Amino acid sequence: MARYKRLTPRAFPFYRPTRGALAQLIQSLSPIGHGILVCSARRLFRKSELLKAFFVPVNMLTLSNLVLKRIGRFMLCWHPMTGLRFIFPDTSSISSLYHHVWFRCDYEKVARPGRDMVVIDVGAHVGLFTLKCARCHKTQLVVAVEPHPINAKLLRLNVRMNNLDDRVKVVEAALGQEEGMSLLYVADRSDRHSLAYDHRLHVPGRTVRVRVITMDNLVKELSIERVDYVKIDINGSVLDVLLGAEEVLAEMRPVWVMEVHVGQLDELLKLLKEYGYSSYPLPYAGDCVHVTALP
Repeated sequence: MARYKRLTPRAFPFYRPTRGALAQLIQSLSPIGHGILVCSARRLFRKSELLKAFFVPVNMLTLSNLVLKRIGRFMLCWHPMTGLRFIFPDTSSISSLYHHVWFRCDYEKVARPGRDMVVIDVGAHVGLFTLKCARCHKTQLVVAVEPHPINAKLLRLNVRMNNLDDRVKVVEAALGQEEGMSLLYVADRSDRHSLAYDHRLHVPGRTVRVRVITMDNLVKELSIERVDYVKIDINGSVLDVLLGAEEVLAEMRPVWVMEVHVGQLDELLKLLKEYGYSSYPLPYAGDCVHVTALP
């Protein structure tokens, strides 16, 4: 029997909200949510931007569920419903990422992590999905992989603040097809750094040299006996990660949830089919799709 919770394909491509998402929506509409919204918006936006912020639905849903406080250029966030606290490196992507991971549950539309599972979070950023797996889904272990030094430092801090050190391992590296070192291209937004250069996102001349490791070797280094669920969101070549995970694909056979560029979709689906996976692509945003592959 599958250890993950699988949703029925009949639900595609429509979103079936989770209990947590419904609870957050109820809080957003309550007086408590209105109070949090006003308090958080005043801390996040300048006076000239404040009125405009209230007319953006994503901002309203996010800011009525998160209590925010500036700490220098960083932002301390507190989620009253779960008690989670986390520090964010910039203000520009809080609303979109929180909405994406916590409210819309975009990684969990086909299969969700289950209790006592081992999860690998590739492109963990500062740990929104990692914290959700460890705290809300009660997973046994989350291996959070993040190559950018500042993001990785905040990821470790967020894990420590929530007393999840015993169930989360942070790996400061990028995953790829081969071992070695590579340049990570830096963007203005902390969630858009990538090994693949994109002139629309990355700042010319800004790079960080990072370690690259294959998933097969990562599993061996950490002495992980099984992998149940893998999430990949790296703004780059997901294929390289899979090509470096042949043993994981063939022997451990986890669920894969990936954000994929449409140009790589056909090749990716062909590779997954060779390993006996059933794939469910769902439209996401722009030229990207979310693909969930089930063994």
